[in-house]
Amino acid sequence: MPVGTLAELRDHPRLRAEIQTAVEQANHSRSRAEQVKAFRVLPHDLTEADNELTPTLKVKRAVLAEHHASDIGDLFRGHGGSRPADAAGPAIIAATQDHPRPTHRPHR
Repeated sequence: MPVGTLAELRDHPRLRAEIQTAVEQANHSRSRAEQVKAFRVLPHDLTEADNELTPTLKVKRAVLAEHHASDIGDLFRGHGGSRPADAAGPAIIAATQDHPRPTHRPHR
């Protein structure tokens, strides 16, 4: 894997291919409505300082939804316009320094 910051690597073809493979594997055990249809890699780590993580490093979904509303909107516009209330649909993919593996977090 190439070396660089998330901002530099977020659109790198090899990184996107590895994430796509992980998403496809995860989708095998999900119903069609729960499957991740698209993803976006954030240009930065999630941090407690940005209020995106709790002190125990849990993701604050509401804060992420607010901070990244434009990205989330773009993902859903690319997949049918509006998001059904019960569909997982697109996901924002984020990694933290303490948790280097991507976390797939559908936004509801």
